[in-house]
Amino acid sequence: MYADVGNKHELHRFWRFFKNSAGFYNSGYLHITSSLMKSDDFAGAEEVWEEWLSLKTLFDIQVPNAMFTCYSKKGLWEKARGICEKDYREWELGAYSFDLLATGYSVGGLMVKAAEKIKKAISCLLT
Repeated sequence: MYADVGNKHELHRFWRFFKNSAGFYNSGYLHITSSLMKSDDFAGAEEVWEEWLSLKTLFDIQVPNAMFTCYSKKGLWEKARGICEKDYREWELGAYSFDLLATGYSVGGLMVKAAEKIKKAISCLLT
């Protein structure tokens, strides 16, 4: 609701309350990063992203996929690619993640990069 009206202050207030009362849940990180991105609060979403990465708990591919999707919708393909190449040293991306990246690149007219990601997505499905 706060994201829909662009109220970043209330999003951050709610996030602090949630973290202090509920503990760690991947779903909480998923929803807050998506909401912050929706409100164009990229700095806030990236801060939450870095916090999520530092926790080193159970990995949920939905959290980075939300970042990929939001970056792609905003035309920030290099940021999406940066997450893929920098932050996934320990985890393997699946076909859906590469598809999200390919979609972002194709929307941006970067067809060679899109084709590379489609090839990676297909190779994930074949292995």
